[in-house]
Amino acid sequence: MAQTLNLTFMSGARDGEIVQIEASGSPQTVSIGRSAPCDLVIPDDPDLSRRHARIVGSGASWMLEDLNSSNGTFIGEFQSERKLSAPTAIMNGEIFRVGLSRLRLGGAKNEHYAAACAVAKGVAISSTFQCLGLTPAACELLRTVDAGGIPAFVTGNLKQIALDNGVDVTDDWTPNEIIEAIRSKAQYSGPTS
Repeated sequence: MAQTLNLTFMSGARDGEIVQIEASGSPQTVSIGRSAPCDLVIPDDPDLSRRHARIVGSGASWMLEDLNSSNGTFIGEFQSERKLSAPTAIMNGEIFRVGLSRLRLGGAKNEHYAAACAVAKGVAISSTFQCLGLTPAACELLRTVDAGGIPAFVTGNLKQIALDNGVDVTDDWTPNEIIEAIRSKAQYSGPTS
């Protein structure tokens, strides 16, 4: 039985777009590159190889593998980003980079997932969704930033909010990097009625 893989673009002209790709073959595989016959073609990324990487089904999990691309395949974000040297397990929700394109391995395409993707794209969180897994200060921070504002308390407390939410930051992180790292820790529940 073929599995459907959801990938969310996290950068570029397709930022926020969710693509559903049916994994094919045995083992089930989704290839990524600049041209066909790749399953996911990203033609406008100049740093992407023709056949750049693939995601391979391994039982109930997935492995990300670089296909000897010119510029490498990376998993993680910011300071935790690492270049792949061998097939590497990738978890649902993890972000990886091929060329200049950042993608997130997605879950089921449903209302909850769409809300999380909207947040990742920078769209305001609907008031009918609750932010879970973060402190109230972090939730307020994300809601304010997503609405286009800058919370007054941010300037002196951003690093502390990150630390309080399990994000280990250093002094060289930019505010945007800290906010996105906090955002990656968030979980979103369904509508609150």
